[in-house]
Amino acid sequence: MALRGDDEIDSILAMMGGGDGGDSASNITSYASRSPADRASSASASTAINPSPPKTTNYTSKRDDVKRKDKPKKKKSKNKRSVNDTSGVDQASISGSTPSLFAGTRLTQNPFNWPCTDDGQRWLHLGCGLAHDCKSYTASSNTDSNINEQLYGFSVCQSCGKSSATHKLCLSSPIKDGARSTNDDDVSGRDSVHPYSVQSIASIIVANRNVRCLIGEYHSSSNTGNLSPPVGSTLSSAELISKRLDVFVGRALAGVKGLLNEVSSARIGQQQKKSSSKSHSRPSDVLSIPTSDVELLRDKSSALIKAAMDYKNAMNSKSINVCDTAVSLIDARLVVMASSDDVYYRCYYAAITSNNATGGAKMMAMIPHPATYFTCPGLTWDSSNIGQRALRFFVDSDDSIIGDTATSLLLDTWGLRSRLSTDNLAGKDDRCSNPLLILWQSRLLETIRHIWTTGYSSVVSRRALLNTTNRKGRLDIKNNNAQEIQLKLNDTTAISDAVSLWRDSVRDYPANYYAYSAPTDEALEAIRSILELSGGGAVEAGAGTGYWAALINRSLGKSKFSVIPYDIAPPSYLSESSAVSNEYHGRIPTFTNVQQANTFEMALSDSERQSMTKTLILCYPPPGSDMGANALSMHLSNGGDTLIHIGEWQGLTGNAAFESLLSKHFICADCNVKYLSMWGSDATYLTIWKRRRDANDATKHPASYSPAFGYCSSQPCSHLAKRRCRFARCLQYCSIGCFEMHATARRSLLALHMVHVSSDDEDEMKYENDFHFMDLGRIKVVEDDLVEQTKRNRKKRRHR
Repeated sequence: MALRGDDEIDSILAMMGGGDGGDSASNITSYASRSPADRASSASASTAINPSPPKTTNYTSKRDDVKRKDKPKKKKSKNKRSVNDTSGVDQASISGSTPSLFAGTRLTQNPFNWPCTDDGQRWLHLGCGLAHDCKSYTASSNTDSNINEQLYGFSVCQSCGKSSATHKLCLSSPIKDGARSTNDDDVSGRDSVHPYSVQSIASIIVANRNVRCLIGEYHSSSNTGNLSPPVGSTLSSAELISKRLDVFVGRALAGVKGLLNEVSSARIGQQQKKSSSKSHSRPSDVLSIPTSDVELLRDKSSALIKAAMDYKNAMNSKSINVCDTAVSLIDARLVVMASSDDVYYRCYYAAITSNNATGGAKMMAMIPHPATYFTCPGLTWDSSNIGQRALRFFVDSDDSIIGDTATSLLLDTWGLRSRLSTDNLAGKDDRCSNPLLILWQSRLLETIRHIWTTGYSSVVSRRALLNTTNRKGRLDIKNNNAQEIQLKLNDTTAISDAVSLWRDSVRDYPANYYAYSAPTDEALEAIRSILELSGGGAVEAGAGTGYWAALINRSLGKSKFSVIPYDIAPPSYLSESSAVSNEYHGRIPTFTNVQQANTFEMALSDSERQSMTKTLILCYPPPGSDMGANALSMHLSNGGDTLIHIGEWQGLTGNAAFESLLSKHFICADCNVKYLSMWGSDATYLTIWKRRRDANDATKHPASYSPAFGYCSSQPCSHLAKRRCRFARCLQYCSIGCFEMHATARRSLLALHMVHVSSDDEDEMKYENDFHFMDLGRIKVVEDDLVEQTKRNRKKRRHR
């Protein structure tokens, strides 16, 4: 009984040599193909996990749902779908908000340290060179063995002088003090390893990482024209890179194939179980992974196969136009790396959401959290040394177009000052308290490395502007779904399809796993100050994973005030009786206790209601939804006087009703506006609003003309913006005059979003072009129409 796509993966495995580099791939696959009786006799392995899972709704993210075009379209339900399916999951084990031991390490693990157990044992180690001649990675010596384990991977290899990221990552039996019993052996190759075990999922991540580093850390000797290889990359032959790529893609696919075979065996085993009273024990580290998660992992792996093949073709291309060839190669590189990251996140999701994910530090040593995976030097790249070189090139090179103001904004909004002020961040526990910000810092530096320092942005940005210049600026909207209309109206543009896919990987996936915005130290201090000034705590509505509440409460320390988060559907609150699911975060464990409630009155006790309702926190209320307006209205009726809002204005958070209610009853001063990290596809600010007590409030606290709530970016203009840039949403203007006056500053701000516009190209960006700028007035008209239509529909329902 095969699943859809098995034949394709089988044929590709045969073609790419899935087991060519070792026995691990074949053994994982062979385990799943054995009979239940054979498995029971091998190291207490058991029959398939979760046989015949109950039929439930298939919850997937919007991006996953769009990409899975092979499935027939279903009529959308009133409740949006979340990241994944709950099929086969023990719901009782994940209801509530108590995180697993593994999930609990997300806020305690230092992302700069090499993954180790509490006693310093390494399951992951570096081996031979991936595509260069080096027999084994040799770390620098250190007298302190504990520090040595933390710093493992920080230095270049003492044998070959190459980056640690250019060496093969291996999963082995525990290693301590530099001793290991095997050379580059993978424990998943052992005959007793269950395909659903932690080791097997980790082995897929390991092979997938090696694919990523082959693409990101090496460049071939092909002519790249005016473009450059990534900063710090190593020269190797296209033939050798292709050969090694086949090996590691094959290994990753073999692990996925083992999962697919296990699903098929589960169904057969369940039928056999009906006629047999025998039961088999199951390994303690086997994860409960829903079938739909396995199918999504298979789809992501298939995308990785195609991307890897396209990259091999790009390396061997003999196009006459050298520049086009170089651009195609970087396009292919970005797509492979983004596809590889998709596979990692699917594996990580399977581990973090499993009700068996109780291994804590041991599991963390095999399956790094995202902040560690993309930050720790040597795991996926050298974010420390090479990352700083890329940033220095970005802001300090002779031809840099980044001005002092933009540089200061970059360092402040991304929290890079504290990161760059310390030479060595490993071993410093105070650096692990904000993993999302650290993760996004690392991804930003990597983005600069591959898109800016290569010269790719300079070439592709001009093409992107020219390609849209002559297109008609009409956007087709065919349905009446408020959220989808608002997303369509606020559609952003990337300089290429590859960059769009890359941006999804670096910005959107972390948002699903943590939060849609990361607080900086300055933002946390502003919130702490306002709570102390107001003399009470706060309640966070629509808290999702509770990431912001967890970090705010940590910053408050032993203060008598705290933030109580609630959500109509907390990600970890999934019970059989639950009528809704979290559409953004799926089953991701929360970072703190998030109450399940429709309103904050339901979330708070009578005693808490008196002290906790003065301040309301809203972080990215859903676009086109009344959720933000309803929470604010209830906040007003309960005498609330402060609102802390994280998101953007007239865009991808809340709706027109929310913004109208907020402007009418609250006021925000310039000092209460904090810029947060922005990717171009969002314009994120933290704004603190105080309630208007009388008509004279506007004179006591002069109204701010900040772009954070709709004003022109060309300061000190005091007019509301009419058009917003599609390439960088933080740029918006009231007139073509302000647009032209802001040219120099705009070039610097566009560069922060990887859009290269030189003074000679400035005329290519058109204020009137609907594919360069969106009409904010049109958005407001459509939103107002939607509000009126919603009211009419409610009246019709009442009269039926």
